Amino acid sequence: MTSLRQVGTTKEIPILSYHSIDSSGSSVSLTPSLFKRQMRYMRDCGYRTIRLSEFVHQAMLGKSFPGRTFVITFDDGYKNNYEIALPVLKAFGFTATIFIPTEFVGKKATWKKKQDVPDFSLLSWREIEEMSQQDIDFQPHGSTHACLLPLALKDIESEIVQSKAEIEKRIGKQADVFCYPYGKFDERVVSLLKSMGFRGAVTAKFGVKQQGDLFRLNRLAGDRLRNILSFRAALVGKYEPYFRLKVVASRLLNRST
Repeated sequence: MTSLRQVGTTKEIPILSYHSIDSSGSSVSLTPSLFKRQMRYMRDCGYRTIRLSEFVHQAMLGKSFPGRTFVITFDDGYKNNYEIALPVLKAFGFTATIFIPTEFVGKKATWKKKQDVPDFSLLSWREIEEMSQQDIDFQPHGSTHACLLPLALKDIESEIVQSKAEIEKRIGKQADVFCYPYGKFDERVVSLLKSMGFRGAVTAKFGVKQQGDLFRLNRLAGDRLRNILSFRAALVGKYEPYFRLKVVASRLLNRST
């Protein structure tokens, strides 16, 4: 098993995850104003970003990072990552990693998803190439955004191989960190990734602390953290106590009205 070594603060680096930055209110959306507030908070607290691939590569070597280091990731490659998120990232001096389903580049997000999520427009290859030149990292999210679990082994392999090859061909950079579509995976998927030279993969599991496996990396879903208090709590591993306190406060308020 590829593991995170017990060195320095490597295991405590927050990996934030986002999808769409827009005002639709969908379950995968965060408003531009709140995204900017979160990024400003990180900047004002002295945080610096590293690309996810850098985090994985350094963790494999057992190297630590300075305190207040974090990673930003976006899933699916929505066009607003270019139009809205990129200017914010540049303003605060941050980089990010974007996971893209390569067959959908330049199209709309018409894969299976929750009913409240619109068919948002996705990044074009021109935008991806431009962002790559501005230090934004692009990594595979499968070729068709298909859930891998029901697929035959040869189809899982095709999803992974095609997405990796297309990204490397288009932007000329190594693509060796995977994002499991829908957060679903099993040992077959992990074994395939390792055999293809991948160095790690991110899940949809919520958490700031890592469990010691680079192919099961937890993330903090920034689009679930709809106010700065919850955002701050999650960063220091206190989201669950914050959430429980919020529920209790809400119940007490309802009883008094």
